[in-house]
Formats: sequence, structure tokens, C-alpha cells
Amino acid sequence: MRAFVWALLGLSGPAAAQWVAADAVDFTGDPGWWEEPIEAAACGAGWAAVWDVYDSAGVRRAWVWEVAEGVNAWAPLLGGEPGAAAGIDVWGDGAVIATTRYAVSDSTGATAIGQVQGWGGCALPEQELGFLSTYNVLHGVRASGNQVAVVGMSLDPCCVHRELPVLAVLNAEGAVVRKVAVDVAGPALVDTLTASGPLPQQARPFGGDRHDDGGVFYAVDWDGEAVVAAGAYANALHYEVMVVRFTAEGALDAAFGEGGMVRLDVDPGNNTWVESVAVGADGRVQCLVRAHDAGDLEAAFHVLTLDAAGAVVGWASSSGAEGLEAKGMAWGAGAWTAWGADAEGALVGRWEEGGEVVGQTLPEAASWQAARGAWNGEAMAVFGRVEGPVARVRIWHADSEAAVNRPPARSQCGGIHPQPCPAGTLPTVPFPASAWYDLSGRPTAPTAPGWYVVRSTDGTTCPVIFQ
Repeated sequence: MRAFVWALLGLSGPAAAQWVAADAVDFTGDPGWWEEPIEAAACGAGWAAVWDVYDSAGVRRAWVWEVAEGVNAWAPLLGGEPGAAAGIDVWGDGAVIATTRYAVSDSTGATAIGQVQGWGGCALPEQELGFLSTYNVLHGVRASGNQVAVVGMSLDPCCVHRELPVLAVLNAEGAVVRKVAVDVAGPALVDTLTASGPLPQQARPFGGDRHDDGGVFYAVDWDGEAVVAAGAYANALHYEVMVVRFTAEGALDAAFGEGGMVRLDVDPGNNTWVESVAVGADGRVQCLVRAHDAGDLEAAFHVLTLDAAGAVVGWASSSGAEGLEAKGMAWGAGAWTAWGADAEGALVGRWEEGGEVVGQTLPEAASWQAARGAWNGEAMAVFGRVEGPVARVRIWHADSEAAVNRPPARSQCGGIHPQPCPAGTLPTVPFPASAWYDLSGRPTAPTAPGWYVVRSTDGTTCPVIFQ
């Protein structure tokens, strides 16, 4: 199916279609004091979403919400114990759900253990996942064929502040066939199926103690039998975009990036990371990038594309949206969709490969404060938190004839032209440029092909590709 979908990307599609709310599913739910949508999936004839639900004391628990025509059912996960939802994906006749269970012990302090389980028609037995220590948090899950991959982070017992990205692969029977941590300072793999505990604190090649280098995976996708995971590389100061490719045998892919890893400092000195990732039939890696609200890179739908070797081949951004928390990335109605919300309500970002990223406010979703969605091929379900706060889910269809309802335009990275830009020239930017940086965040003039960042005098930051 993925190969078919990506074959269509060169065709024109309704990337800028407007939305029409359907008369189908339109439910509200209030299982706790505060509901936060995490991820959604099209399951059977309906949809399911996993949520973090807080009680009045602020204790968080993971829930799943299943909706369809005539179905509106909430169910607690982890036996109702404290924890967090990580993700959901369709697998077999049902879905697979990843969560994190939290506990507190007087002797060890806070502990966390990942958990994977089947839902609905998926018979996957529950499986707990620990890696380097007693503190392990899952963030993403993706199924393919008879395998499922989950990603997150685990603390290195050497030092409480050092988090390392982790990956586990399970088969259809629930057996763990691969469980590794990535020592990002190498990068190097640690097989946590056979080893655990503090990692050796070797020096970085450029000096210093590498225990300040860490990271986390937030998203994962399959490339045949190979796996691509993405998230953030953490140095002592901030997060950077990170993408790692594993071979079908489970090793770091030496032909991808630097030793299997790509790092990009797309907003020098500020936090940026990958929220969602998708791998195309040609091996291209598409990433939905998030920028921290306190940084200089504006809040928007940012789409980064890498080729099969990890080189940057595309960057596109929608108009900025105040407070936008972009999340999720899925194919539907002839284009890619990502979801989020800003001060005006629920938003979607729509784009084709190499095309413009169009941000649109969903009609009849005013004042939604969070949004996560999924496609079933024809319709789009969006789960969100509305004022109250109360959980909400509605269904929309794309209408290519209706006028597009876009958020108000702001000074934006999408105004850079051309993008990519010929090496040796400078693009037109919608602000007075004052400084250029390379992908490592060092001040550098863009005189050669590659990836650079331009920052304006008022702090607007935009990545630019030169080729």
C-alpha cells in the first residue's frame, strides 16, 4: 500500500481542499478532569484514539476512545493505574497500543516501564519493555506485516540527566526480537536484550565527557525490514533534529548520514525535534518537525525530507500559527495531512511531495485546544480537547471546490524563494536577513551546496537548502 501511495505523490491532488464536516460521528467525552489526545488510527469501520487523562489531583492515566456509527466507548489502559499513552497503529484485525506505566517507590524513586498490547481484533499479548534502567518511556509505535516497532527513551544509570533513544521490535506473538539503545555520542548500539546498566563514559572525538550527549525517539516507520526512527539529539543546551536508520539486521545503517544518524540544528541554540516520520517507497524520509515556542523558528507545519542516504533534499513550511503543536502525519484524499491547534482552533497542514505546505483552520472546530487525526481513506476523524475541557471527535471530508480557510498569514519561512536555492546565490526572504548558520549551528556564509539557516534581526529563523 505504501508503494502505491507514494507513486501517486507526483500527481496533482487536493492538497489545498477545504473541509466539510460530515453528519457522521460527532461525539464528546469527559472521562476525567482534563483530556489530552495523543494519537489516532482508523480501525475497522471506525476510529480509535489514545489519550492522557488527568484527574483533579493532576494524576495522569492512559485511556483509549473507540468511535464509529453508534459506538462511543472509553476504556482505561494499564488497569487504570497511573501512566501515559504513547501511540496507536492499525495491526491485523485491530490495533496495537503503546503506553508507559509510572510508579513511585520509597527506595528507588520514580520508575517507568513501557508496555505494548493488542486492542480490538489484535491478539498481541501485553508485553513490558525495559531497557537501560528502571526509567523507560515509550513515545511511538508502528506496525508492518508481522512485526511492530516501538520507540522512546531510557535513562542511563550513570547519570539521572542522560536520556538515550531506544527501539524495540516485537513479532506477532509478542516476543521481543530486538531491543536496543543508541549511544548517540558514537553513535553506537547497546543490545539491551543481553546487557543493561551504565554505559562506558568514553570521551567524544572532539573532547569532553560524552555523558552530556543524549536523545529520545518520538516516531518510527518501516522501510521494508529496515526501521527509521526520529526524534531529538540532546546536547547540554538544547534539542536538535535527529533521524536514525537501522538495517534489516538491526545494526546502524552506515550508508545513512554519519554512521546511521542525521543531526540538524535547524534553530541554532533552541529546541527542535521530529514529531512524526514516514518512509517512501524510494527510501526518502519525510519528517514533521516541531519548534519550541520559546525559540526563533516560528510555530508552523515544518516538513523536512531526506533522501535514502540521509541528505537533505527538501524543507517546506506553512504560515506560522501561534501556539501550534503539530502532530501526526498520514496520507489521505490525495495528499499528506498533519494535525494541530492554535488560538483559532483545530488546524491541518496539507502538502504533496516537494510542494507547498498549506495550513488550514477546520470549520466548526473553533476554540479546539488540541487536535490529532487519522484517515480511513475517504474521511478524516479529528480528536481534540475543547473548552471545558472536554474531549471531542468529529468527521470531515475534503471538498476541492470549496474556498480554503487558511489561518491569518504571518512573516514566514514559506515566503523564501527559491527553495531549494542555487549555490552561490541568496534567496529572496520576507525579512531583512542578518546572519547565516550551517547545520551544526556555526555562523557560516552559504557559499556551497548544503543546508543552512538564515536568521533575521527580529529573530525569525528559517532553514534553506542550497544545491
